[in-house]
Amino acid sequence: MRLRLIIFVLVIKSNILYSQNILEDSINFYIKKLDWNSFTFTPTYARSLVLSSEAQKLVYLEKKDAVNKLFPQIIDSQKTVIIHIILSKIFEPQNAYLSTSYIYKEKIISNLAYCYNNLNWQIDEHGIYIINADEIKKIKTYWEERISFLTDRKL
Repeated sequence: MRLRLIIFVLVIKSNILYSQNILEDSINFYIKKLDWNSFTFTPTYARSLVLSSEAQKLVYLEKKDAVNKLFPQIIDSQKTVIIHIILSKIFEPQNAYLSTSYIYKEKIISNLAYCYNNLNWQIDEHGIYIINADEIKKIKTYWEERISFLTDRKL
């Protein structure tokens, strides 16, 4: 009887560890897939963001996992905007505002400028996304301060 109990406990523990490894792997998988294509805009007058299924899954991360897994990737210019959006949705859903403005060159729209929770980026006339290095630095500092504040309050 005691042997069965020990075997049962070992099986349960191994299943828990296996499940945690699968969760870890899937989080890493989804983070690796993040890029400029991880969100799109609704084609309506009042534009809003729509996240890809991978990005949407990361919105439901535990706050601690979001900080540990997502935040270190924020300096990757291909991931900065989407990680900022995900972190904003997790920690600051009240700040989920998107604004759009137009940049003209010789009376023709050359770029679209976007701002989401104080992060600015553009799309040029060829559909290329542009984010300034100063914006990446600014948002990295913003989240460092925000995470420090949240950590003091025990995520």
